[in-house]
Amino acid sequence: MAKLTLADALKLGIEAQKTGQVQKADGYYTSILKVKPDHPAANYNLGILAVSIGKPEQALGLFEKALKSNPSVHQHWLRCVSTLVDLGKIDDAKELAQKAENDNLPGDLIQKLNNLITAQTITGPQNSVQEAEYELRTLYDQGQLTQVVSRAGVHIKRHPEAVDIWNILGAAYKGLGKIKEAAEAFKKVTQLSPSYADGYGNLGVTLRQQGKLEQAINAHKKALALNPDFAEAYNNMGVILVEQEKLEEAIEAFKKAVTLKPEYAGANAQMIHQKQHICDWSNRAQDLASAAKLGIKATAVPPFSMLSLEDNPERHLLRSQKYAAEKFKHEPLSLPAPPIKKPKKLRIGYFSADFREHPVTRLMAKVFKVHDRSRFDVFGYAVAGSKFDTMQTKLAETFDKFKDVHGLSNQAIKETVHSDEIDIAIDLTGYTKDGRSGLFASRLAPIQINFLGYPGSMGADFMDYIVADPFLIPESYQTYYSEKIIYMPHSYQPQDDGLLMDHSVPSRFELGLPKDGFVFCAFNRSYKIDPQVFEIWMRLLKEKPNSVLWLVMSNKASKMNLIKQAKKQGVNSERLIFSEKVEHKKYLARFQQADLFLDTFIYNAGATASNALWAGLPVLTKSGKSYTSRMAGSLLNAIGLPELITTTDEEYESLALDLAQNREKLNRIRNKLSRNIKTNPLFDTGRYTRNLELGFEMAYDRYLQCKGPEHIVVTDKNEPHSK
Repeated sequence: MAKLTLADALKLGIEAQKTGQVQKADGYYTSILKVKPDHPAANYNLGILAVSIGKPEQALGLFEKALKSNPSVHQHWLRCVSTLVDLGKIDDAKELAQKAENDNLPGDLIQKLNNLITAQTITGPQNSVQEAEYELRTLYDQGQLTQVVSRAGVHIKRHPEAVDIWNILGAAYKGLGKIKEAAEAFKKVTQLSPSYADGYGNLGVTLRQQGKLEQAINAHKKALALNPDFAEAYNNMGVILVEQEKLEEAIEAFKKAVTLKPEYAGANAQMIHQKQHICDWSNRAQDLASAAKLGIKATAVPPFSMLSLEDNPERHLLRSQKYAAEKFKHEPLSLPAPPIKKPKKLRIGYFSADFREHPVTRLMAKVFKVHDRSRFDVFGYAVAGSKFDTMQTKLAETFDKFKDVHGLSNQAIKETVHSDEIDIAIDLTGYTKDGRSGLFASRLAPIQINFLGYPGSMGADFMDYIVADPFLIPESYQTYYSEKIIYMPHSYQPQDDGLLMDHSVPSRFELGLPKDGFVFCAFNRSYKIDPQVFEIWMRLLKEKPNSVLWLVMSNKASKMNLIKQAKKQGVNSERLIFSEKVEHKKYLARFQQADLFLDTFIYNAGATASNALWAGLPVLTKSGKSYTSRMAGSLLNAIGLPELITTTDEEYESLALDLAQNREKLNRIRNKLSRNIKTNPLFDTGRYTRNLELGFEMAYDRYLQCKGPEHIVVTDKNEPHSK
C-alpha cells in the first residue's frame, strides 16, 4: 500500500474517533504530530479524545496548541475557554475571551465565550446544563456520535431532567443505528416535557423504524395535538400510512403537510407519487408542473418518486445528484492504492434490501449461483430487515458468505466489509425502499457499481459504474449518467433460465376472461399508468369488439379510479378485468391466457416484461429517452423481436390494433418468440453471467493499472446455451 499522507492519516483518525476507537484514533493523530507538532486539527482532535476519557488538563494543552497554530478557527477558542471553565480557571478563561475581543474576532464568537464563562459563574464548579448541551451539540455536529453517547451518560447523571440532553442522546443513538435506544431516549423526552411536540415527533420516527406503526401514528397524533402546524408530523404520518397501504389517507396527510409548508418538497413529492399509485389524475397539469421543479433547485426529494412522472433523463440525473449531495455528506473520495498483482479470485459483494421474494432478487438468483467460483468469491449482505422466506433461505446457501447486517450501523457494516476484503461492491437497491446507499459514500470497495435495483443514475461521485446495454443507454445519452457504463452485449437485465412456471394453467373462465375475446394484458404496477397510455388502451377496447383489458389490482383505490376513467371514455367497467396477486409460478402461468402485453410509456415493464416473454406472451412497448422508458425495448432486442418496439403514441396504438385484428400476424410473432426463447441470448443465464464477470474484471483491471473508471464495452465471447 502507498505511504499515508498527513491528510490520509487525519481522515483515518477522524473515522476511528467517530466510532469510539480511541486508541486507533490516538495513534493516527500522534503519528501526525511526530511529523508536524503544530498540526491544528490533530492537536484539537487529540484534545477531544482527552476530554472523552476524563483528562481535561491534557486536553487544555492540546487545545491551546491548536489555537496558537490556527486562531482563525472559532472552535479552538470555544474549546479552550470551556475547558478552562471546567477546570475552574475562570480568570484564565476571562483573559482568553478578552484576547479574542482585542483581536477583533466576530461578535457572535465573543458572546458565546462570555456565555460559557457567565453560566459557570452562576452554577458553580459543576458543568452547567447549557455547557453540557453545547458540548454534546458540538460533538454531534462533528459526527462524533459515539462520544455523544459517552458524554451524555456523564451529563445525565448530573442533570437527569435536562430535556435537550436526552434529545441529543436520542439523535446520536438514531445516527448510530441503535433505534431501540433512540426510542427510549425520545420517550424520556416526552415524559420530562409532555408539552414538547418535537419530542413526540422524534419518538414517532423511531417507533416506525422499529416496525411499531400504530404506536408511531399515535406519537405523531400527540405531536399534532400540541402543535397543529407541525408539517413534518403530517409528512411522517403519511409515510407510515403508505406502509400500511392506506394510500388515500396518506395522500391527505401529505396534502396537509404541503398546505402548512408549501415549500415542503419531500411531502409534495410523496403526495404526487402516491396519487400515481391510486391512479388519481385530478389536478394532473398542476402536479406535473410541480414535479418538473421538485428536487432540482431547492430541497432534494427521493429520486424514485419522480421517475414515473416524466421521460426526462436530464432532470432524473439532477434530482439524483442533489439527493446524493444532501444525503451523503463526505469528503471527495480517493481510491486505495491497488495491490501489486491481481488477486487469484476477486471478491464480489452484493448489497441488497430485497434478499427475499422480490423481482430484482428473482432476476439475480441464478446469477449468484452460477458465478465462476474459480475466479470469484461471492458475498451477500442483507442491509434491511425482512421476513425470512424460501427465497432468502436459498440465497443464504447460494452465496459463499451471506451476512444479515441490517441491524448494524453504517460504520459497523463498513468495518465488516473491509475485513472481508471486498474488491467490487454492488448496490442492488439504490434509491428504492430501504436502500442504504450511504454505505457506499465512504467507499466499501475499490470498485462500486449501481446495478438493476434503481433504474437510473444515482448521481453520486462514489458510484463508479452502472450496468446497461447499448439500447438502454445509447451513446448519445451517456451525459445523463454520472457513472461510467458497463455495456453488456445483449441486455442489461439478468434472467433465471430455470424459472419455474405452474404446469396447471387456469382457464379463461376461472380468470374471469372472455373465452373467445381478445385479451390485452397490462400487468404493470398502477403507478406506471398515466392518462396518456390509458386513453390509448380505451380506444383499443372500443376499436376491437369483445376485447378486454387485463390488469393487476395494485390497490382498491386504483381499481375504482381506473373504472371511473374508463366510464368517462365510454368503456363499460366489465371490460376491465382485475387480477388478484398470486404466487409467482401461478402468476407466470396466467400470462398464457393473454394475447398481447401492452406496456406503459414513461416507466416500462422490467421484470414483468421478461416474465411475460418467458411465458410466451409478446410485449408491445414504446421507447423514450430515460432508463425506465427503454427497459422493455432492451429485452425485446435481446429476444429478437425489435418489431415490437415503437417510438410514438400513434405507432404504438396502430401496431396494437393491427395485431389485435390480424390473428395470423400475431401468431407468427408468438411462434417466433417461442423459438427465440430457446436460442436467443436473453434467457441464457450462464452466458449473461460470463459476460457480467468479464465486465467486472475489465473494471477491476483499470483500477489495477491505476486508471479511473471509463466506459466498458463487453464483447460476447460465450457459447450460447442449448436447451
